Parts: sequence; structure tokens; C-alpha cells
Amino acid sequence: MESIHMDRVQWEELDILVNVVQTTFVEAFAHCNTQEDMEDYKEKGLNKTVIEKEWKDPNSIYVFARSSEGNQILGYLKVNFGDAQNEIRDPDAMEIQRLYVLKEHQNKKIGGKMIDWAMQMARDRTSPVLRYVWLGVWEHNKSAIRFYERLGFVIFDQHHFMLGQDDQIDLLMKKTI
Repeated sequence: MESIHMDRVQWEELDILVNVVQTTFVEAFAHCNTQEDMEDYKEKGLNKTVIEKEWKDPNSIYVFARSSEGNQILGYLKVNFGDAQNEIRDPDAMEIQRLYVLKEHQNKKIGGKMIDWAMQMARDRTSPVLRYVWLGVWEHNKSAIRFYERLGFVIFDQHHFMLGQDDQIDLLMKKTI
């Protein structure tokens, strides 16, 4: 099991963040989507302008998971509060919008540690006190669904997610704090 720490992404790391965001997205989904849809989504939804705008939003936080030895980036997560949330915008909730581990570091319990960190962040928030954490996961990403279920998340709804020209369904999952 890898020893990790979580660090808020700094402004001077923005280019690195964009690279990690795009790399992990392609690693996760290129094998089951068309190249055209992947490129379209990267160009429109994961470009530097979009990531920079999200990074600047005071209700969003980007965090790198880093190895305790060597400070190597292993993955990242993005959480949203209040009106930065994508779907629900419940002031009593926190959204985990993105959680990705670089392919070479998967299956080392890093994702679980990242969720633990996010849940602790949600528990520590006092204004307002949060009641639950929620996220969306693609309906065909069975391993991610099982992962979140093992961590106590339950499916409570679904929404549409446009990946290029492909209208996909994300299952919405939540966990009470």
C-alpha cells in the first residue's frame, strides 16, 4: 500500500494539472469511447481555460494525491461546494466531481485514501455543516460503481453526460457524513 499525502493544487502547477486531468481521463475511457468523442470532450471540457476557471472558483478545490516518498503525483480529485456543484447544488452537500488515479498507480488503494481525505474534508466543514457527499459515475464503469459501493456510497439518481456527441448516463451516488 502506497503512502500518500494530499496537497491543494497551486497556481504554478496549473499546466501539470491540465496534463494529469487529460491523461487520466483518456486512460480511463478511451478504450470504450470513440476517438472523436474523446478528443471533442478534451478540447471543450478539459482544456486549460476550463480547468483554470474551475481552479479559480472559490467553491471548487483541486487536490493532488502525491507519494510520500518523492512527492510524485499519483492522481487528483476535484470537490465542489454550493453553486459550483454540477447537478444538485445542495448547500448541505459536497460533490466529488472528479477522482482519478494515474494508470501506473492503480490498484494500490490510493483511490480509497483519496475518498477518505475527501470525506474528512466534508466532516470538517462547519459553514455550512454538510450532510452528505455525492458523485456521478458512468453507468458502464462497473469497477468504479463497485469501488464506491464498497466505500458506502449508494445510487440515488442519474443524469445525462455528453461525451462529445455521445449522450451517456451517469449514476449519482451519495454517502451520508
